[in-house]
Amino acid sequence: MPGILYVVATPLGNLQDASPRMRETLSGVDLIVAEDTRVSGRLLQALGLPKTPMLSSFDGNEARRAAEIARRLEQGESIALVTDAGTPCISDPGDRAVAAARAVGARIVPIPGPCALAAAISVSGFPASRFHFEGFLPAKGKERSLRLEELSKITEMLVLYESPHRLIQTLRDLAVTLGNERKCVLCRELTKHFETILAGTLGELDQNSSEIEIRGEITLVIEPAPPRSETIDISRVEKEISRLRSMGIPVRSITEILAPWLGLSKTQLYEIILKFEKEKEKLQGE
Repeated sequence: MPGILYVVATPLGNLQDASPRMRETLSGVDLIVAEDTRVSGRLLQALGLPKTPMLSSFDGNEARRAAEIARRLEQGESIALVTDAGTPCISDPGDRAVAAARAVGARIVPIPGPCALAAAISVSGFPASRFHFEGFLPAKGKERSLRLEELSKITEMLVLYESPHRLIQTLRDLAVTLGNERKCVLCRELTKHFETILAGTLGELDQNSSEIEIRGEITLVIEPAPPRSETIDISRVEKEISRLRSMGIPVRSITEILAPWLGLSKTQLYEIILKFEKEKEKLQGE
């Protein structure tokens, strides 16, 4: 009979979040597949758990490791899948191992526990009956721009992960794309000694981002988009156009950013922008 693959959630930082079931599972398996064996080794040591053979599986070698995991499961071994912190397969490695285990008929057992996604949503105060989990945005370039444009069309609550060195740029990009007034909760170092939870608009968080101590992984929870009005508040549109133009953003890019948010076609918005800028030039000339 094939063995069992346990998908094990581990503490985000606070060891008191380690459940008895998590401890029992990691103590009893034949093998632990870890994102980083050094990190997981320190966790076992801190929890006073026995040393267990480990195998690394991360983004660079996950496909190759999945085949080995499947082979060992076919031989009847029990395996625990863990990542550095939180729940495997949620913006972390693991999905290929799970798919490979299922392909050979192994039993797959979740050992639920800490997850930054769920923890951040729970303290956001936003309605969470529906939400869109984005994970990490592309780091840069056209792929990032296209993804941000797609996010502007999503009306549900948004949840993103971000690394410390890209946080300032991401807050700036989100404020430009989703609007300064969209509310956001920023969670940093969840469950750890320096846990920080900040709430404000994207514009406020962007403006104060230089004052945020940027350490550890960050989770951003952004409120659902406000319902679109059937009538367009031209003064609000003009204010947003003026803000974006003052940042040096070209007209074409503004139409791509604002059109989905306003429920207008790019052509309609382009005409509004041209009219606004002509009237602005006229007033400046008088």
